[in-house]
Amino acid sequence: AMNAMSRGPSPHFSVERISRSTGANAVERAAYRHATRMEAEATGPTKNFGTQAGALKHSEIMLPGDAPAWAVQAYGEQAFQAALDVILAEPLHQLESPERPAWARLAERLWNDIERVEWDQNRQPGRAQLAWEITAALPRVLSDGGRIRLLRDYAAEAFRDHRTAVDCVIRDKGDGNPYAFLALPTRTLGAEGWGGKHRLPGYQSWLKALRGTWELHVNLALEREGRRERIDMRSLADQGRKLESESHDRRIARNVEKAGGTAVNKLRSEAISQLNKALLREDPRHILPDVQARLSCFTMPELLAALADRLGVTPDTLPADLAATVTGSPDLVPTGKTAPDGEPLYFTRARSRQE
Repeated sequence: AMNAMSRGPSPHFSVERISRSTGANAVERAAYRHATRMEAEATGPTKNFGTQAGALKHSEIMLPGDAPAWAVQAYGEQAFQAALDVILAEPLHQLESPERPAWARLAERLWNDIERVEWDQNRQPGRAQLAWEITAALPRVLSDGGRIRLLRDYAAEAFRDHRTAVDCVIRDKGDGNPYAFLALPTRTLGAEGWGGKHRLPGYQSWLKALRGTWELHVNLALEREGRRERIDMRSLADQGRKLESESHDRRIARNVEKAGGTAVNKLRSEAISQLNKALLREDPRHILPDVQARLSCFTMPELLAALADRLGVTPDTLPADLAATVTGSPDLVPTGKTAPDGEPLYFTRARSRQE
């Protein structure tokens, strides 16, 4: 548990354009997100992604509070209830969570509408940009309700000016890495139907704002549930961190090695790990900003556990001189509070200046 806390929640957050110029189909992508098969009006049935349905934990389509009546009727709560009633009335209905396929049917309608509008209104329909799709890691320590509220609060703030629908899905395979999809059309909701394109002020500034808002809402969600874990979406340099990320996908690495190949990312991660260990042996205080980026405040045992984890040893076998250098650092500031186990809590001097 200590190692998991020292590593902290994943800050993964990526944005992808869904565009016809790359051969993408909005309905196909929606079928993947909702782990089902959909009917694309232009191209026929999509691939069946139902084998991934077990990982689907929540889905819904979010609309602005002042969404036009036609959009509410097409994709809102009333439309959802109608779709749910149809599913419940089906003679072979045995679904534990019929709400998810009900939302999937509305998503099928939404993305077919977008595909149709882009063919009708776009000057270059074959190159139309259909949507933005965000994939974001969710803190595994959050409750199911906390994750849903996080997604709703984030979408309400981040896309307030977009005036569009947001197709949201939460997945959790049970491997400790839950994540969310948020997909939004590039068009706005007009008074009588889908309107013009939402014009971004600038892609990089928009992306930076999306990431900053995600960091804010993730940390608020963690704080609401009494958690001290935090994420920091800034670059390692901006955080003042010298230690590089050592993460790699162990499952992919194992499969590559079984096939007789070389897992390049694994080798790179191992090389970075050795460099990090050398840095920490030279000055173990490099662990301080690393831990502070992942926890709002921390105890001495947590700090030493994080240092030991990075060095590949146990806290009991951590060299005494390294432990003394860290625990005696003038950059440690007492918060005046204690953890549930009675241990005093600290943060770094850099964080205290921010507070």
